[in-house]
Amino acid sequence: MLTFLDENARAILPAEHPIPTIHDPALARAARARSTRVSGAHPHLDDNARFEALESLGDCCVTAAVGRAIYAHLSSEGRVPRPVIFNAYRDLLASNVTLAQLALIYNLGPSLDPPLHAKFAERETLPKAAIKILGDAFEAHAGALSIEERHVEAGDWLCAVFRRACAWAVEAVEQCTRARRAKDFASTEPLVAFSVAVQPSTSSPSPPTPKCGCSKRALSIFVRERGLRYDTETQPSFHTRLVFNNGDVFAATETTKQLAEQEAARRALSVYAPERLRPVNHACCDRK
Repeated sequence: MLTFLDENARAILPAEHPIPTIHDPALARAARARSTRVSGAHPHLDDNARFEALESLGDCCVTAAVGRAIYAHLSSEGRVPRPVIFNAYRDLLASNVTLAQLALIYNLGPSLDPPLHAKFAERETLPKAAIKILGDAFEAHAGALSIEERHVEAGDWLCAVFRRACAWAVEAVEQCTRARRAKDFASTEPLVAFSVAVQPSTSSPSPPTPKCGCSKRALSIFVRERGLRYDTETQPSFHTRLVFNNGDVFAATETTKQLAEQEAARRALSVYAPERLRPVNHACCDRK
């Protein structure tokens, strides 16, 4: 996984931007009630439900703070916050991977119920389940601060944290942007070549001509060109009727189903487009 927060960040963030403490004991317990068990069960179901709500609220708080931080970061550099760059920062900073690293930096794991003992040095080898739990815990803490009506304090703290993270993420964002551009170019290059290859001719196209006298194929081409439609009705006695949507009906009875359909199609062509009748070569119809 892409990690851009290092030991320098682990030393600076808690010292310069300490995490605000949750004052309400019940909220503090709920913000730590995420179970690390595989089953997801928790002995205090009410606390676990509150955690889910705090996590959802915290997600909104984090998203808003990330957006503010990115905008301020790009504006301070005299750059126009173009969507492609803005989104690259947002995707990185608001990811569970980054939030899990912040949870490790602020040592939230040991306070979970049950505790999740993971070290910051192990951040690159954390399993996905642990990343999800730690990221959720960080969001739940922000949500609890919001419930205590400390919106300004929580927002300023989050924004300050993510402003510092923006500065540390410059190289990682450039790496992601280059990779995305390369991927987009690789996926669109064949389409560009294809679009050039299929440019329509300036001359009037001639109607396609079957390679043999297969009446069924010739009739199919004709009805597509004219916007007609017909249903094939073949009875057990090999009696075929072509019923067109304009009311015309062409029928034929033969010893086999294929011969009956071919004869009905030939009769339709003899009326609609006799110039398309060709000597019959049923081998073309037998190809899969």
